[in-house]
Amino acid sequence: PGWVPSGLGKRWTGIVGPQAVLEYGYGGPRALRLSVDTVSYDWDWEASSQTTAKIGSYTATLRQGATFIGLTWQIEDGRWLTVNTSEVSLADALRFARSLQPQPLPPPEMPFTLEWAPDGFVLQYVGNEGLCLAPAAWPPSNNSSNGFCVAVSTNDYSPPPRSRPITLAGWSGYVLRELGFWFHVVLRLSDGRLLSIDGTGGRTGREFVYISDADLERFVEGVTPR
Repeated sequence: PGWVPSGLGKRWTGIVGPQAVLEYGYGGPRALRLSVDTVSYDWDWEASSQTTAKIGSYTATLRQGATFIGLTWQIEDGRWLTVNTSEVSLADALRFARSLQPQPLPPPEMPFTLEWAPDGFVLQYVGNEGLCLAPAAWPPSNNSSNGFCVAVSTNDYSPPPRSRPITLAGWSGYVLRELGFWFHVVLRLSDGRLLSIDGTGGRTGREFVYISDADLERFVEGVTPR
């Protein structure tokens, strides 16, 4: 963007399923989010009005709600650009959208690096605290918790029922496995933060992540916190 409204807070970039995302004010009441996708945007809020607006040479759909404003339009290469705002004025949302120029997004700042991932897995989600991988054959999903997910956070924990103690790569914590495929691992790092690793189902409920104990151990040994 060539211009961003003032006072929005921290910027973050990420990947959410097939979308590349740039967001300002993440997690706050006043926020602005740009997403780039190969399909039209699936709105998750109800508009009180829907009209059109000019964004350069493009005609965008303009949606307005109680506190939300949304703009979406398709560019020449077939991709869809969508601007979602919360508690941002219409004038500022339009000025931001009209200032956009094609350029690579800066890479997300991750709290760890990885040396190894299971064969055939690709990025499904990249966010502030971690990422999710999923088999390449899975249908794309905008759900940030689908697949094989790893995160580092400062949240504390209490081992849930049926979990068992575990030590991997010198870090102690617990592991919980259910139904033969779903798993949840939490390890306390040397600086007190928590490393969590989860395996869940896919978007349709028919895809599952299968990770052996040996592969899980190999994965954890390749995690370097930072």
